[in-house]
Amino acid sequence: MVMLLVYVGIGLLDSLHFNGCRRPNPARQRSILRRCCRCSTCWPTGCEKTEKTYSAPLATHAYAKETVEMPDGSQARVFPRLNYGGAHLADPEKERSRDVTFTALQGGLLGLVAALVVNIHFLFLLSRRHGTEPGETAQAILKGKTDTAWRATLGTITFMLIVAGIAWSLSTRYHLFGTDKVGQDVLYQTLKSDPHRAGHRHGDDAGDAAVRGAARHRRRLLPRLGR
Repeated sequence: MVMLLVYVGIGLLDSLHFNGCRRPNPARQRSILRRCCRCSTCWPTGCEKTEKTYSAPLATHAYAKETVEMPDGSQARVFPRLNYGGAHLADPEKERSRDVTFTALQGGLLGLVAALVVNIHFLFLLSRRHGTEPGETAQAILKGKTDTAWRATLGTITFMLIVAGIAWSLSTRYHLFGTDKVGQDVLYQTLKSDPHRAGHRHGDDAGDAAVRGAARHRRRLLPRLGR
């Protein structure tokens, strides 16, 4: 039930729409922002924090090499730095591991504090409902002597909040699951999954196929008409 409520909450959050994220950009970019803005204000790596192309999870450099000009005027093929992933690091090779660990611990601690607040509030509400002391209710939950499986429920909520805290904290500095072909955050796209966008893309592909088929048919008819 807890997992189901998490999915329902993500779906309800995705249904919200905020006009404050629109900016005076070209028409195509405005349409992209309108599709993405519903959750981008709630997730650190929203639709505006994009890279050029693929990148690995928690990476600081792109997956593909690019030709860049070196300080001495020569050109070399290197893996360029990402625009947002690990951009705060001066030396990613030496600092990334320590920074990822510290950021994950911060997020886990934040999630644990949030879980404690939720559990304490729930404990007092449950005690008031049954007319018992909070200590007695807490002991009954910990021993699993309640009619409802509150121990498993609160344990799942605690676990989910800790994981969400770690994911949120890492996403403020990195792309947790990397980026896709067009440079968008994979985790954000997973949470944001837009069926309308997939439908439009499928429609565009079908339209292109129809145009190509008509062109082939015309090329076949022209030699016959010339005879």
